[in-house]
Amino acid sequence: MTNVCSADFHLSYDEGRSLEKTIAEWQQRFPEYTTELAIFPEIRKDMFLGEIRGTVKIVKELQKQGVKVYLLSNCAHENIKLVEEFF
Repeated sequence: MTNVCSADFHLSYDEGRSLEKTIAEWQQRFPEYTTELAIFPEIRKDMFLGEIRGTVKIVKELQKQGVKVYLLSNCAHENIKLVEEFF
């Protein structure tokens, strides 16, 4: 799976393609991993390594002071909810 869910796999949906469409395309490319790719949406949260130390604390402190905070990320829209739950 490391070779299947490679940087190219993640880049595919980071570029705006839906995760569902990306998985379908990769299942075509790697039919022997159809099952593993199908469960990817359920296990992707296990790939989060955590925050960049101190970032969440800084953001929360700024928000507490009334500062509007905008964060940029290449995180796919399907993962945003997971990230919010994670932190």
